[in-house]
Amino acid sequence: MTTRLFDVTIRASAKRLPVILQTLDGEAELVGVRPCDDGVNGRPRRRRRPVSHADADRPDDPRRGDQIAFDFLKTSGGQVTTEQLQAEFGRLGRSPKSVSPAMSLLKKQRKIVSPGKGRYALAAKGGK
Repeated sequence: MTTRLFDVTIRASAKRLPVILQTLDGEAELVGVRPCDDGVNGRPRRRRRPVSHADADRPDDPRRGDQIAFDFLKTSGGQVTTEQLQAEFGRLGRSPKSVSPAMSLLKKQRKIVSPGKGRYALAAKGGK
């Protein structure tokens, strides 16, 4: 009966490599060791897609959506509806669908409150 042989690839840190090699001593033939150059700490790097910065493409109004919504709230007497915000975003060339994420961010930052469905108001300390 012939013995089947296998090539095994193991990725290990420089700290653990001697321990692994010592374990194999006499039980297996070491074919080679080479440094890994495709990642940090032996892990492959995850390539990120380039992020498009839509606000950078608007030289006439470089503000982010949450800044636009907050400024509009301050100039509108402190209370607005979703429809009013969508109209303002449309007037500035923004997508009306970007109102919801902007308002969610402002609520998370506690700059605004939502007294009812589709209505927003400045928080007590939000007008700073």
